[in-house]
Amino acid sequence: MDQRLSGRITAPSLTGALLPFPVRAARTFEPPSSVVPPTDKNAAMDSAFARETAVTRAGEGHYEGTIAPAWNLRPLPHGGVVTTMAVRAMSEELGDANQRLRILHTTFVAQVAHGSVEIEVDVLRRGRSMSHLRAEVANPGADRGHITTAIFGSTRARFNKIASIASGIP
Repeated sequence: MDQRLSGRITAPSLTGALLPFPVRAARTFEPPSSVVPPTDKNAAMDSAFARETAVTRAGEGHYEGTIAPAWNLRPLPHGGVVTTMAVRAMSEELGDANQRLRILHTTFVAQVAHGSVEIEVDVLRRGRSMSHLRAEVANPGADRGHITTAIFGSTRARFNKIASIASGIP
């Protein structure tokens, strides 16, 4: 039920906002059951993706892993796979189950090929409720690779209250 006003479209679902493009009715998306995450945390860690992006501690701040050629997007591995390995290594290095990933920034400084990778993790700041880490994923012998910085944090009641208030704002 869009209304045309001066060449613009008003979408009632967007609280009457004037938009310079047509608005389609929202559709619900039902993912196939094969991609719905399991409710059991142990079952989630038993996925092929979890196994293939696993990292192994090789020393303080040093992790290793292997990227299978199946993850290549001609000619290099998918960036999300490399980022996942960086996040897994940072989470392991932090070792605090109460602090979950809140935000990350990743930069492809140099190419990372499939095969063996080394992950160097630096804890930039370890806090009671927030921690900052940096990881670099690179092939053995490479000068540089894929750099990710991340902030991990615990749940705070204040943020939950703000989120619940914000959800009621039109």
